[in-house]
Amino acid sequence: MTWQNKDWLDQPLHLGVALITTFVIGLYLPWLEAATIVMVCAFVRELYQHDWEWYRVGILDLSFFATGAALAALFI
Repeated sequence: MTWQNKDWLDQPLHLGVALITTFVIGLYLPWLEAATIVMVCAFVRELYQHDWEWYRVGILDLSFFATGAALAALFI
Protein backbone atom coordinates (compact mmCIF):
# COMPACT_ATOMS: atom_id res chain seq x y z
CA MET A 1 0.00 0.00 0.00
CA THR A 2 1.55 3.28 -1.08
CA TRP A 3 0.35 6.79 -0.44
CA GLN A 4 0.02 8.55 -3.78
CA ASN A 5 -0.53 12.23 -4.59
CA LYS A 6 -4.21 11.74 -5.35
CA ASP A 7 -4.72 10.27 -1.87
CA TRP A 8 -4.20 13.69 -0.27
CA LEU A 9 -7.54 14.73 -1.78
CA ASP A 10 -9.23 11.36 -2.12
CA GLN A 11 -8.94 10.10 1.47
CA PRO A 12 -10.26 13.22 3.24
CA LEU A 13 -13.18 13.16 0.80
CA HIS A 14 -13.92 9.54 1.70
CA LEU A 15 -13.86 10.48 5.37
CA GLY A 16 -16.09 13.52 4.82
CA VAL A 17 -18.64 11.70 2.69
CA ALA A 18 -18.90 8.86 5.21
CA LEU A 19 -19.18 11.29 8.12
CA ILE A 20 -21.93 13.39 6.57
CA THR A 21 -23.85 10.45 5.11
CA THR A 22 -23.75 8.46 8.35
CA PHE A 23 -24.87 11.48 10.34
CA VAL A 24 -27.80 12.22 8.00
CA ILE A 25 -28.94 8.59 7.89
CA GLY A 26 -28.46 8.48 11.67
CA LEU A 27 -31.12 11.13 12.07
CA TYR A 28 -33.65 8.48 11.00
CA LEU A 29 -32.03 5.18 12.01
CA PRO A 30 -29.90 3.97 14.93
CA TRP A 31 -26.17 4.66 14.63
CA LEU A 32 -25.22 1.05 14.00
CA GLU A 33 -27.64 0.70 11.10
CA ALA A 34 -26.53 4.03 9.64
CA ALA A 35 -22.86 3.08 9.80
CA THR A 36 -23.57 -0.36 8.34
CA ILE A 37 -25.47 1.11 5.40
CA VAL A 38 -22.66 3.56 4.68
CA MET A 39 -19.97 0.87 4.88
CA VAL A 40 -21.89 -1.51 2.62
CA CYS A 41 -22.32 1.30 0.09
CA ALA A 42 -18.62 2.15 0.36
CA PHE A 43 -17.66 -1.47 -0.23
CA VAL A 44 -19.95 -1.74 -3.26
CA ARG A 45 -18.47 1.51 -4.60
CA GLU A 46 -14.96 0.10 -4.23
CA LEU A 47 -16.01 -3.15 -5.88
CA TYR A 48 -17.44 -1.21 -8.82
CA GLN A 49 -14.30 0.91 -9.06
CA HIS A 50 -12.11 -2.22 -9.17
CA ASP A 51 -14.16 -4.17 -11.74
CA TRP A 52 -15.95 -6.30 -9.11
CA GLU A 53 -12.73 -8.01 -8.02
CA TRP A 54 -13.02 -8.06 -4.23
CA TYR A 55 -9.32 -8.75 -3.66
CA ARG A 56 -8.42 -5.42 -5.34
CA VAL A 57 -10.58 -3.33 -3.00
CA GLY A 58 -8.51 -0.68 -1.27
CA ILE A 59 -7.99 -1.13 2.46
CA LEU A 60 -6.89 2.50 2.72
CA ASP A 61 -10.11 3.74 1.12
CA LEU A 62 -12.31 1.59 3.34
CA SER A 63 -10.42 2.61 6.47
CA PHE A 64 -11.13 6.28 5.77
CA PHE A 65 -14.80 5.49 5.10
CA ALA A 66 -14.91 3.56 8.40
CA THR A 67 -13.24 6.41 10.30
CA GLY A 68 -15.82 8.88 8.96
CA ALA A 69 -18.70 6.56 9.84
CA ALA A 70 -17.30 6.00 13.33
CA LEU A 71 -16.85 9.72 13.97
CA ALA A 72 -20.42 10.41 12.90
CA ALA A 73 -21.70 7.57 15.09
CA LEU A 74 -20.22 9.37 18.12
CA PHE A 75 -22.57 12.31 17.51
CA ILE A 76 -25.76 10.39 16.74
